Amino acid sequence: MRHEYRIEHIDQGFAVYDRWGVRIDVYKTEDDARKEVDEWKHEDDMRETAKHLVDIAVKTLMRVHNADSATARCWILNAAETLRDSELVS
Repeated sequence: MRHEYRIEHIDQGFAVYDRWGVRIDVYKTEDDARKEVDEWKHEDDMRETAKHLVDIAVKTLMRVHNADSATARCWILNAAETLRDSELVS
């Protein structure tokens, strides 16, 4: 589900709220607030894509190796951590 944000003018500048009405931050200009919201929306989209790709990877591992969901998720997480750790060494 795409995360929605709302920008509201207040005395201190422009407040950004999430879809539950929680104030996230306040910016001096509306343009600054919009730029930040655009970045958050992009990050939200990337997170959703990554979740979808992990779901595909887990289901594929389950099918190829006849593994249960928990085992497949464990191996996918392990592989992701190994990739991250090897990038830190490089």
